[in-house]
Amino acid sequence: MKIIVIGGTATGLSAASKIKREHKDWDVSVYERSGFTSYGSCGLPYYVQGIIEKPEDLMHLTVKDLEEKRGIKTKIRHEVIKLDHKNKKIVVKDLEKGEEFEDHYDEIVLATGASASFPPIKGIDTGEVYTLRQVEDGIKLRKKAESSSSAVILGGGYIGLEMAEGLKGQGLDIHLVDRNEGFFKAYEKDHSEKVREVLEKEGIHLHMGVDTEEILSEEGKFKAVKGKDGSLIEGDFLMAALGARPNTSLGEENGVELGAGKAYRVNKKMQTNVEGIWACGDCATSTNIITGEETYIPLAPTANKQGRVCGVNLSGGDQEFKGVLASQIVKIFDLFIAATGFHYEEAKELGYDVEKVTVEQPSKAGYFPGGVRLAMTLIFEKGSGRILGCEMSGDESINGRVNTVAAAITLGATLEDLKNMDFLYTPATAPVYDIMIIAARQGLKKI
Repeated sequence: MKIIVIGGTATGLSAASKIKREHKDWDVSVYERSGFTSYGSCGLPYYVQGIIEKPEDLMHLTVKDLEEKRGIKTKIRHEVIKLDHKNKKIVVKDLEKGEEFEDHYDEIVLATGASASFPPIKGIDTGEVYTLRQVEDGIKLRKKAESSSSAVILGGGYIGLEMAEGLKGQGLDIHLVDRNEGFFKAYEKDHSEKVREVLEKEGIHLHMGVDTEEILSEEGKFKAVKGKDGSLIEGDFLMAALGARPNTSLGEENGVELGAGKAYRVNKKMQTNVEGIWACGDCATSTNIITGEETYIPLAPTANKQGRVCGVNLSGGDQEFKGVLASQIVKIFDLFIAATGFHYEEAKELGYDVEKVTVEQPSKAGYFPGGVRLAMTLIFEKGSGRILGCEMSGDESINGRVNTVAAAITLGATLEDLKNMDFLYTPATAPVYDIMIIAARQGLKKI
């Protein structure tokens, strides 16, 4: 059996590794267009900032590791430019030599990921615009940052905010531009306003509510972002953080159906509608755990789990990917902000009879030094008290708390269940009544 995996980062290698473990005699080949395999893309902002010294530090497995330790044939800087599923073959271009060749397979896995998304803004494709999807992007961005004094970041989402910190850490003067008036539009104001406060405290120049009309360049060099209000935001270079677009051209040409987010539509086993073509990761759809409906969530935990599920089933096993809650966390200087499940307005739009409560509590016992104020918004269904979502802001301790709520949502827990949970207590890490219990108690008064 010959298996080809297109994409050699975490998703594709999760699938390839599982297949090879189950069938050591199978021929498993991986093609990756970048020069790096098995790397943590979520670490790229920290590499740009200089916290992570070398790009190789982001890698878990090298090509040599994959071939010698796992028996997976791996080709980097090789791009699959054509897929002919009728004849079970691909055309591969060696990006270093410029040569093309064919390879054949019995089954194929599309783990092609996603690319930076660009809205139809005049001039965005004419000047030098930096993005952050691959290691090579990070290398270019860090090199540019080291020779610059200022930068404009277009987009105030997770990546844009991480890069504001990362590039500020390189000593740059940062201008952040976003069409929305505030951050994280879906979040409660209690949390989003804290983002603004932190950024202003750190000296980030905020240009909120600025709808970009044009990217101005001169001889290919970025000059300024021009807003529809006539404003000009200048900098040495532009970093665009405007979302992700799934890479689906290979599958589309072979009849693979697209779903949410224009990603490959897959079932819970990671199969597409075309027999013999599997898909997983940032190029594939997911299922919302609460609703059971199809969604598109290009996040690292989702991608890794989908890759493993794909590998299990392609190997002859029987496993399903249960779905996602879109659990996310971002570090913005000293502030952490996270969410899982539905936001309040989102739940309302979906037809839920929903209520919310926001509470604040110290992260540690009130008398213990070093604690900070945590804020939690709990979203729940009236009547049943079923937990539907959670938002939190504070220090890194919110990570475990939001994970706890995510587990509660997955298991169908109610406010009553959360209120009665037996949590750890010690003054150095938590008050005797954790913020989750306080939020559940307050919520019960509203159902």
